[in-house]
Amino acid sequence: ERFDSAGVAAATSWTMGTTVGANTLTALALTSGITGNPVTFSATATAGAAARLTAVGSNSLTGTVAKTLTPVPQVKVTDASGNAVAGAVVTFTPSAGSLIGPVGSKTTDAAGLASPDGWLLGTVAGSYTLTAAAGGLTSVTFTAAASADVANAMSIVLGNSQSALAGRPVAIEPSVKVVDVHNNAVAGIEVLFEVASGGGTAVGRRVTTNAQGTATVGG
Repeated sequence: ERFDSAGVAAATSWTMGTTVGANTLTALALTSGITGNPVTFSATATAGAAARLTAVGSNSLTGTVAKTLTPVPQVKVTDASGNAVAGAVVTFTPSAGSLIGPVGSKTTDAAGLASPDGWLLGTVAGSYTLTAAAGGLTSVTFTAAASADVANAMSIVLGNSQSALAGRPVAIEPSVKVVDVHNNAVAGIEVLFEVASGGGTAVGRRVTTNAQGTATVGG
């Protein structure tokens, strides 16, 4: 730019960079002998309006029934250039059976992050969801697969109180079911069937419970 009659030169425009932070602009008079030449202007680029809501890390999670999910799901709010937006209100809504902390809405911090005070999964094994929403932005949904707790009890499913000819097999192979304290089926538990009295025999005696928590003697 050239100086006008008043000795003033001005830039036509100065646009901030797309990243939040300090920006500088220098003005250099293209002649010698001027004190303070060049001069430096400074300005701070701030985040724009909230434009995107995203999950931090995976939004497909696993946990255990009746326990708080760890780590707690977290979302981030950014502007159109990907800069963190502080002060945005995010509302968290859990699916039926699961619970979050007493405050359903959280405000993003300086890093644009927000998370609920905790997400307690329900007592029934299966899938639970937690939806995060902010303004008119596309919402984010976390899914948690809640598995059964540790084995707590075993009971008879089939094969009790039968009668059969001596030396012949029973019509219904005995089976048992293993559950946790919330009555969810527990898979992967090894069950050993042993003849306790009567002198009979059994085969396929060491069996692992299936997805329904049941184990059946081989014969």
